[in-house]
Amino acid sequence: MISFDKDEKFISDALDVLDLELAIPDLMSGIRHKLDVGTANPKTRCKPMRVLIVAAAVVAVLGLTAAAASLGGFDWLLKKANPPFGDAVKPIEQSTISQGIKVTAVAAESSGDMAILYVTLEDTEHLGRVTEDMGIDLDSTGVSMSAEQIYFDKETGIAAYQIRLGSTGTFDGQSLSLKMNGLLYGGTDLGEIRMGIDLAKAAKQGEHIGQPYSDPKQAPTEQLTPGHLADIPGTKSAWVSAIGINHGYLAVQFAQPAGVDRFMDANKIQPYLLDAGGNIIVDNGPGVTGFKTDAQLHPIHTVQQGAYDFMEYYFAVDTATLDGYTLCFKGSVWDVISGEWKLDVNFDSLQHLAREVKADITVGKVQLKDVVLKINPFGMTLTGYGGENNDWLAPHSVKTILETKKGNIELQAISSSSSAPGEPYELIWYAASTIDIDSVIAVRIGDNRIELKNQTA
Repeated sequence: MISFDKDEKFISDALDVLDLELAIPDLMSGIRHKLDVGTANPKTRCKPMRVLIVAAAVVAVLGLTAAAASLGGFDWLLKKANPPFGDAVKPIEQSTISQGIKVTAVAAESSGDMAILYVTLEDTEHLGRVTEDMGIDLDSTGVSMSAEQIYFDKETGIAAYQIRLGSTGTFDGQSLSLKMNGLLYGGTDLGEIRMGIDLAKAAKQGEHIGQPYSDPKQAPTEQLTPGHLADIPGTKSAWVSAIGINHGYLAVQFAQPAGVDRFMDANKIQPYLLDAGGNIIVDNGPGVTGFKTDAQLHPIHTVQQGAYDFMEYYFAVDTATLDGYTLCFKGSVWDVISGEWKLDVNFDSLQHLAREVKADITVGKVQLKDVVLKINPFGMTLTGYGGENNDWLAPHSVKTILETKKGNIELQAISSSSSAPGEPYELIWYAASTIDIDSVIAVRIGDNRIELKNQTA
């Protein structure tokens, strides 16, 4: 069972989708992928949802050498895709094919705890399963990842992706094995799905658990008993499994057949409410809980594969006045390809290309003492010690800019990690393209301005 607060909207799986084992312990928790479902016209191709889900696991292994075809290789990447960090990465060109889908790790480079990886996907059977509205999704408790499609060649059907990685350890000199278990393609928008459920009656007659929490951010630690209330029209075998009251919140639970992992589920759907006046109410409670069960709907608390994936959403509404409310769903359905893609990724290092500065940072009421800012060609990290109550996350909530001799560079917050309250923590930002670190004059984090010394670390 997994729970997320309101600031961590996406539902992850208890199983590690991706696990990176390096020589350095306490790797960064995976960046969470947010469930984002569109509400465009029903049965239209779902172009805005740039989602190609790839379930992956990464473990440290010895590297292999292999030759990839030039089409979709390093030279092709530089010429066709013009990648933002093309001047910093080195060729790998390791390829593998499963179910007719060719995956190539084209190029990579690292700088300590940050790394860039370029990957291409090609449908060698020309069935249109790799398209320009797809995006890779890799998540992990061992490494943070942010992926985006940077180029799609309509003539060849090859898509190029940029993956930004972060770790509290180091990628330098590491040889990693990348394993992918499946992908989703061909998303179709479901539009608005109105369920013919008497919500007031279902909530009254459904299971009631506990009393309201004093802390509105506290998510329930137990879930409604799985069952079956109604099928969700238009989906691939998804159903509403339970409706009830969980610690004062209206709880709506739904389920679907399990994919390779939660990221591989064919239905990407989300419940919401319409009140008696037709106003939309999204999950305005303390977050969402996900869990899995066996074929008999018994919850599974181990790493074994489940038969069904469940989600329980919480709504902060008056559960005594639900007359006239309508339960709705929005989202999309996808085709699923299960396969096995294995690639080795060897990371070199941009040696001696980093600059460090120690500073005190204040964001609102949060004060972080003696943090270390480290700037490399890919972006910047902030490390410190002793963060309590997630206050150390505050710098990610404000605009962060590098002042350089050539102009300002705005950085994008990618990921954060901390092993435990009071322990070391780290924040990571990435730039849009390679940074000339010698030209950096100062760092601005909100109202803080930290000047850099001239030397390179």
